[in-house]
Amino acid sequence: QDAACYYSRLAYQAGGQHDPEIVSGLASGLVTQELFRRGDSILDAALAEDSAQGEVLKTRIWSAYKQKHYTKIFPLVDKLQQMQDISLAPFLYAAIGYYQLHRYKECENTCGVMILNHVNSRSVLYLLALAYKEEKKYHLSLLTLDECIGDALSSDADSYFSAKGSIYETLNQNRQAIREYDTAYYLFKNPL
Repeated sequence: QDAACYYSRLAYQAGGQHDPEIVSGLASGLVTQELFRRGDSILDAALAEDSAQGEVLKTRIWSAYKQKHYTKIFPLVDKLQQMQDISLAPFLYAAIGYYQLHRYKECENTCGVMILNHVNSRSVLYLLALAYKEEKKYHLSLLTLDECIGDALSSDADSYFSAKGSIYETLNQNRQAIREYDTAYYLFKNPL
């Protein structure tokens, strides 16, 4: 990491201040080393020159997130959204920031942007479910958690649990075999 930061610094000093990849690379190295002020000053200078540099915006968002400076994230994510540059990490950082600041409606909206733009993940759904819960939208929270669980469990998982049960049976570990069969049944057969 130090070598990468060294070479990024050389490239930056050789005129790379106008190259978003060099700026982001150097700043990322500094942020990784928790040299936030130095990294942020490089990023802020580049953004002052051109505020529409997606990679630089994303790196600045990451730095703010690592420092828990959530309110600095929000206008940067808005800029990315205006540019239609919607990707998981920066928007997830914004949603987490809104959640941490108890701004649940904005958290929901940010998760909604990710879902509508097909950059969601189970983390997004889980955060959305938590925000719904805080807003006392319990039914929506439960539905979203069901979606998380469905995503987390492969449709083939019941076969895996059954196969484990079969192996435990072969080993004459019948109690463990029954546990595995029960798990397969209860997770995938919707008992009761």
